[in-house]
Amino acid sequence: MKKRLLKAGAVILCIMMCLCGTVSTFAAWTPLLPADQKQAKIEIDVTVDGEVTANMHATAFRIIKVNVEDVNKDDPSKPEFNQPADPVYTWAPGVAKWVAAKYPAYIETTNSNAVAEEYTKWYNDDGSPAEAIVPFIDALAAAIKSHDSLIEFPYTADGFTEGTDPLVQSAVFGEDKKATIQDLSKGSYIVLIEGGNEIYQPSVANLTPIWRAAEGDQPAGWYVNSPAILKLKHTGVSLTKTVSRQEAGPYGEAVSAGIGDNVYFNILANVPEYSENAISDTFKVRDEAAVGLQFTDALTVYGVKGTEKTPLTKEIDYTMATTGATETVSGTFTLDFKYANVKEYDDVLITYRTLVSDKAVVGPAGNPNTAHMDYSNNPYSAASLKTIDDVATVYTYGMDLTKTNKDGTQKLGGAVFTVEKKVGVDTWSQVRFVADSEGVYHRVTTGGVTKITSGNTTEKLGKLDLRGLDAGTYRIQETQAPAGGYVVLKDYVTITIKDTVDKDGTKNTLDGILDDGVANSTDTANVKGYIARSIPNSMGFDLPLTGGMGTILFTAGGIVLVAGAVVLLLVANRKKSRRS
Repeated sequence: MKKRLLKAGAVILCIMMCLCGTVSTFAAWTPLLPADQKQAKIEIDVTVDGEVTANMHATAFRIIKVNVEDVNKDDPSKPEFNQPADPVYTWAPGVAKWVAAKYPAYIETTNSNAVAEEYTKWYNDDGSPAEAIVPFIDALAAAIKSHDSLIEFPYTADGFTEGTDPLVQSAVFGEDKKATIQDLSKGSYIVLIEGGNEIYQPSVANLTPIWRAAEGDQPAGWYVNSPAILKLKHTGVSLTKTVSRQEAGPYGEAVSAGIGDNVYFNILANVPEYSENAISDTFKVRDEAAVGLQFTDALTVYGVKGTEKTPLTKEIDYTMATTGATETVSGTFTLDFKYANVKEYDDVLITYRTLVSDKAVVGPAGNPNTAHMDYSNNPYSAASLKTIDDVATVYTYGMDLTKTNKDGTQKLGGAVFTVEKKVGVDTWSQVRFVADSEGVYHRVTTGGVTKITSGNTTEKLGKLDLRGLDAGTYRIQETQAPAGGYVVLKDYVTITIKDTVDKDGTKNTLDGILDDGVANSTDTANVKGYIARSIPNSMGFDLPLTGGMGTILFTAGGIVLVAGAVVLLLVANRKKSRRS
């Protein structure tokens, strides 16, 4: 009898360990008590590898109970000696009806709902779990969480108990990613992780009898294998949003661009791993672009398996809904994937193009494009829904220019300039603008004007506000000087917009804040994403003359002397003629 019980216990223990990664320890010598009741030292330690969120917890539902008897109960002269009773394992009352209806080969209804030998075929000769165990545990977990009418976990004032026998117990995870479910009775439990962001498949923890030889002052006997240790790995759930200036890439978390430029976005969403019996298999990807990013073309959607990409078809593999623009976003779209059609893929990839519009925000606030992924983090609960997000940002910049006199004490309106951007070693491209108001312009790629004029009114005097510029090097040429005797600048004014180091100076990334060390920039201008520069002009002046009033008088006197000489000569000639 003892050998048969040992064999049965070992078989069930092997099955549970192979299936769920349960690790047995013998840290506690917990005696096997005859009745089903709470025992403080019987517990399940659950450790997870993913993120732990507030109120994330592990819940254990007992599915198999252990029958125990005191072999000396009829002989008061002998000490209590408890051992497993036949049948050792019976399906717990809460699940017995469901097992009988759904998996009748696993239960002996005529033998106190004993666990049938067929159930022990859930392992291979090498000790690895057979495929048959996966759908059973999956289906049972789904039935428990969906409140199947055949599942009965009585609830009393003491919680889910049957007499003093606890049926359902929970524990909240701590910062160490561990939850300890305590005060359990003997048996086997389905453990579900609830409330977190990752998806954990149902696991089985085994708190079963085990024979232990004497050790130290501990006598030989039957003890409970406690604690049962579960080390659970989550299935990957991730979302990555990236952006590039070129469709072919490279893609990253941010780019700089000017108004009128095209930018390309990728959304890579990990396909959740739901079981066949999952109650909820929600898988949606939502996207919302800042008001300064205008959606310009249709989506392309792929299923990704390894390095292979397969185009997915709208209305077959997914449906799409859109919403219009608001004050903060240019519009949204939602892709609702049909899980049965995409579950074979590792990820889905969504690609599309947007245009940086004249509503683009200059500076560190940037123009974010946010993707959201909605999924069921607890597939056995219809109400389960979690969302993860990722953002890719487009930054654009501006110039805050002021036209002044030479010493900067006076602002000058009416100066006219052109702007070029460096696009090659010795190549420059004309930048075109549209005027928003006096002295305020935004960049455009087509149309617009090439000549811009500093403001003339008191409020805007001398100001040029140029926005929607990409990072790079620009040269500004004055083509018409301000009125009042000022001369046109001969040389270009060269300005570089540079954004490569974050505000802490520790990371090489775009953040919409201009790098330090830019000539004539100010902290205020940098925070706004503008580079500030004053452009001074000099007054015109008269070249020195080659003569003055003295020269004029000298010349006039010379003319008089010459005229006098001529007159004297004429008189002398006349006298000479008379004599002859």
